[in-house]
Amino acid sequence: MLVSQPRPQEEVRKELLRSFGREYPQGAILFREGELGDEMYVIHEGKVKVTKKIRNVEKTLAIMSKGDFFGEMAILNRRPRSATVEVIEDSKLLVVTSKTLKTLLQKDVRTAIRLLLKLSSRLQEADDLIENLMLKDDDSKVANTLIKLANQSGLSVKHGIQIPIDPQQIIPKVGLEVGRLKSVLAKFKKLGLLRVSGKRIVIPDFNLLQNFLRFLGWREELLARRKIYP
Repeated sequence: MLVSQPRPQEEVRKELLRSFGREYPQGAILFREGELGDEMYVIHEGKVKVTKKIRNVEKTLAIMSKGDFFGEMAILNRRPRSATVEVIEDSKLLVVTSKTLKTLLQKDVRTAIRLLLKLSSRLQEADDLIENLMLKDDDSKVANTLIKLANQSGLSVKHGIQIPIDPQQIIPKVGLEVGRLKSVLAKFKKLGLLRVSGKRIVIPDFNLLQNFLRFLGWREELLARRKIYP
């Protein structure tokens, strides 16, 4: 009796791309905040930008590229889109509806695992953002975010800890507008708390950054006590 062998992963991916793949030019809007939808997207090639309007100001939440996926909440909870997604580089995407999601997950186990891991990661990111928003000053928000990123994905290098992230990608993690974030990063550079090298941030002295965050907390506490005991 012959036992059928599982098909190679690459063959499965090509079949999925033939079945569900679509090409989108730069500038195309995949969906807008508030719209209803029944599709999620997996990026095979290209890049997209995720934005959200907060008090009539458009903020960039994320830049996504090959291997990332988005729009899954429309399938899972059928609620309106929470953000707008624009193609910023000619892209080829897998477009998956709720009806075809089951097929995709059955055929591509890696995508199923990545979906679960990504959902877990996004829940953690939401918790981190809530924690950050509770901090009152911008310096604390940035320092706290850098410490978390260093612990999560930092690499030990000759001159400190290297975080493989473009400074622009920090924007949705700190809850600050671009101008305010740039101002804080410039201050941190002058203080020797970080260096920017291309799309990487290097923290020369991790303990110094931790102590700086503690100092900001102590300063806030002392200022609060001065109001009580002038």
